[in-house]
Amino acid sequence: ERDLTHTTILIPEDTDLAPLELEFIESIAETALHVLPVDQPARTSAEIGQDETDAGLLRWVLAPTEAPEPRHDGTATVFHANGEISEVREALRRCMAAGYKLDQIEFLHTDKQSYVPLLFETFCLMNPGKHEAGAEMPVTFAEGIPAMYAKPARALAAWIQWIGDDYSQTALTRLIEDGLLRIPVRGESGLSRYRLAAILKEVPIGWGRDRYLSQIDDRLESLRQRGPREPKPAPLAENDDPLHTSVHHVSNRDRIAGLSAIREVVEHVFEITPADPSGPVHVLQAAKAFITSCVRADGEMDNYATRALLDHIEDMSRWLADLDGPTSLNVWEWLGALPSSVWIMGSGARPGRLHVAGIS
Repeated sequence: ERDLTHTTILIPEDTDLAPLELEFIESIAETALHVLPVDQPARTSAEIGQDETDAGLLRWVLAPTEAPEPRHDGTATVFHANGEISEVREALRRCMAAGYKLDQIEFLHTDKQSYVPLLFETFCLMNPGKHEAGAEMPVTFAEGIPAMYAKPARALAAWIQWIGDDYSQTALTRLIEDGLLRIPVRGESGLSRYRLAAILKEVPIGWGRDRYLSQIDDRLESLRQRGPREPKPAPLAENDDPLHTSVHHVSNRDRIAGLSAIREVVEHVFEITPADPSGPVHVLQAAKAFITSCVRADGEMDNYATRALLDHIEDMSRWLADLDGPTSLNVWEWLGALPSSVWIMGSGARPGRLHVAGIS
């Protein structure tokens, strides 16, 4: 039995304890245990006072039938909506209609997993292009935002899926279409990511790591034997509609340039991704190399996501290196969960921006 003579244990009085926890607390000597009082909602008119505002009446939110009559003084408004996204939009509409500036608004929520993504996506719709461009948004998040909104996290998740699907051509095509990979197309072809993905779709790969380079080489040889072919005029902008993008208007020269660039990327990814990794540390090293050398990172959000992912991978690598024996950790499962579990860009309130924080 441990001597608690010089130990102080603090516990809030409203702590909800499980039976075993309660039994443990009751076994502690009273001299070591200190129960901390916690402010509770007022329960009587005397406690409330006569100068209570509607904002002050929010203390009754958990017991609305016991609350005094509202004063309708404009300090608080209660409404209900059909679902979280309707709540978010209505709250923002009311703030805008009342003439509040963004930095006069603090959005408090009860569940970051539900409300933070909704608020972030709402502001993305209100500020089109800024999210992908990595530009600063007029909103800050105390708890940050999910890293999956950034290209490095999405690329890591897609890389894991690609390997798990036996190097499916469809999975790699999606990586290219989403603009997640660095593809150094040489020359002045101006091929968009959608055209590059369409060029890859022409190659009969299907599945299997061993098929990629040989099939791409066969396709390149076939294109070189055709000779130059001038395409019909067509825009090759980065924002090509992926549903209507094809290679029918792309010259052989540009097809060769695009497919050669894809081959270079695929070969590099295979070099850093061992076919049969000898252990979890090697898998983590491959993931780290993929993020640092193959993934696009444009702007502040992508840079934060890159650093956060690498920090977690490096921490896990050090932990595994310190183990004396084997571990039961499935490193592929851990890596697969990492992009959705990491949050980035947590910030305090800043001038000119709405602030989002948890109510607790």
